[in-house]
Amino acid sequence: MKKARIFFLAAIFSIALAASPGAAISSDDLKGAAASANMAVGNRIGDYTLTDQDGKKFKLRELLDRPLVVSFVYTKCVHTCDTITARLAEVFKGQGLLGKKYRAVTIGFDTDNDTPEAMRAFAGRFTKDFKSWSFASADRKTVEGLTRDTGFYFKKTGSGFEHLNMVSIVGADGAVYAQVYGLDFKPDELLSAIDKKQAMNGPGALRTGILDRIKLLCYTYDESTGTYRPDYTFLMSLVLGAFLQVFILFLALYLYRGSKKKSLKPIKAAHDPHPR
Repeated sequence: MKKARIFFLAAIFSIALAASPGAAISSDDLKGAAASANMAVGNRIGDYTLTDQDGKKFKLRELLDRPLVVSFVYTKCVHTCDTITARLAEVFKGQGLLGKKYRAVTIGFDTDNDTPEAMRAFAGRFTKDFKSWSFASADRKTVEGLTRDTGFYFKKTGSGFEHLNMVSIVGADGAVYAQVYGLDFKPDELLSAIDKKQAMNGPGALRTGILDRIKLLCYTYDESTGTYRPDYTFLMSLVLGAFLQVFILFLALYLYRGSKKKSLKPIKAAHDPHPR
């Protein structure tokens, strides 16, 4: 009976961990992601073959006649992928330099769902002109190579993904020379990174505290106001998920200690009123 109870509690705890949106990225995970992103500055990315939003295959080197702004999304994202893409669209439109000074490519990393058709539908919410801003699909091996080369972090969590909000700037030589983190970067910050060809952040510049995690992972774009705000639904799910994990852990410990105390109680000798 005791083994069955422990097994039952362990099963519930495992389900809670899997179901909780906040369980996927730990502080250690994010610190590792930050280190990888910073260390990717200087990496030379491979000449991968991608498929654009119209189903046409192309080589990444074809976009490197000028600096290239690289971002990653997954089209079923309901949180920050829309936000960072909308931010890029604002910056590109406001500068009026896309295609003149630099190009951009947004790559779908959910290889099961980010088809050319899905990428085109996603792109249509932000731009109608694909001459200088491509929305590309790729196979799993290509995505793994590209994200490794650029230092982009993503991790499967249930029906979605946790990922960093960042864009990489790649030079005509194919090397990453800047990472731009978060969602609130200013147009001149992006342009400065492109113009100066230098990393905006040195090693360790991507902070990984709880507020930084919220900034990197839990923002959404509000089309009605044109502003960025915390995604309170997602944030609440993080809090509730963490609470559920702590509650189940304490419950398991409480029941375990109770069963332990019960097993340690001295067994009183039975009194036979009619001894033989």
